[in-house]
Amino acid sequence: MSLTSTESVLRVEKGHADPEELAAITAVLMARAAGRPATAAHRGRDTAG
Repeated sequence: MSLTSTESVLRVEKGHADPEELAAITAVLMARAAGRPATAAHRGRDTAG
């Protein structure tokens, strides 16, 4: 299953999250972050001045 950028895999509702719900959302976010290519760190200027 492949999702486009406009499709959502999560639904947010008002209320208080249970520990299991927080664990589930954390797992989803970590999996999505791991699936993306790493971005190069911005190092600022290459030369002084």
